[in-house]
Amino acid sequence: MSSSFICEKCGSTSFEQMTYTQARCLQCGYLNLHDSGFKGQREFQLSPDKDLLNVEEKTTYETAPMIKRFVNYIVDVFAIVIIIMVIGNLADLDSKYNQTELLNVYRIAAFIVLPVYYLIMEFAFGKTLGKIFTKTHVISIDGNRLTFMQCLLRSILRFLIPFEFVSGILFRGIFWHDSIPKTMVIED
Repeated sequence: MSSSFICEKCGSTSFEQMTYTQARCLQCGYLNLHDSGFKGQREFQLSPDKDLLNVEEKTTYETAPMIKRFVNYIVDVFAIVIIIMVIGNLADLDSKYNQTELLNVYRIAAFIVLPVYYLIMEFAFGKTLGKIFTKTHVISIDGNRLTFMQCLLRSILRFLIPFEFVSGILFRGIFWHDSIPKTMVIED
């Protein structure tokens, strides 16, 4: 518990406590972060094993905002395009197909690479490259790591539901590929 205050700007020790974490210097008026020693009231919940005698501290998660979800999507699409281009160059597809056939081959590759990318990244790491970039990750709604079936369902639902991206807008950031497999994207 810290009770001493020293202004970051002028070094004064006189202050007015504004909130539990902010103090205003009385000499220069600068708003400083200050550890007043206040600790919020801890909340407890029953343990997942339903034993009435075991309680644990309740954990709350901050869900990722829509802008971060959008950036996740853009970075992941960019990564998938690069993966498909690398595969195309390694297989020398340009010399084997004409333009129309090549476009169809790349569409098929995207149809395969996209769900595999999400499945592997989310199951192995709980993150895709987009989520690493935005410092978010995906977990089960009970706070545990994703199961393989949850990852598989998330990956498949991104394709099977037409206009799935609209669900996030309609339901305030809760996409169907999150709600159906009972997962959520949270801040790190």
